[in-house]
Amino acid sequence: MIYSYKNTFNCSVEKAFALFMDMDRRPEFIDIMSESGWVNKTSNIIDSVFREKMVFIGFPLHLDSDIIAYEENKHYTSKCKMAPFYPTITLKVWPEGKKCGSSLDIEIHLGPLEYLPKFIIKNQVDSIVDKMVKKYGKALNE
Repeated sequence: MIYSYKNTFNCSVEKAFALFMDMDRRPEFIDIMSESGWVNKTSNIIDSVFREKMVFIGFPLHLDSDIIAYEENKHYTSKCKMAPFYPTITLKVWPEGKKCGSSLDIEIHLGPLEYLPKFIIKNQVDSIVDKMVKKYGKALNE
């Protein structure tokens, strides 16, 4: 299942991308996340590993993800190592005049949750992303 979101932020691409890649600050923007940070950060970012702790639909999660694609101020893709879901996150940014356009794609294999009605997971993800976008937007406008 893939969830896709597009947004525009009132800032430069460079400012938005830098904030999106600041793993230590992620809990400020993602309500369900309690911790986030680099475990191993490589010089070219590809193959770097970051860890996030969160609670999703009542499940406490400790997630390690690898950066599998990266181009500064353009995009990154991370692949989570958590079985059976193995979510892949791709974030892209681009200039829209003096603003920054962005897309976020979340691909997740639902595993045992595939038997839940699809709208339950979608509503949860939509709610998390909506709050996250508002918080990032506020921070990027400061």
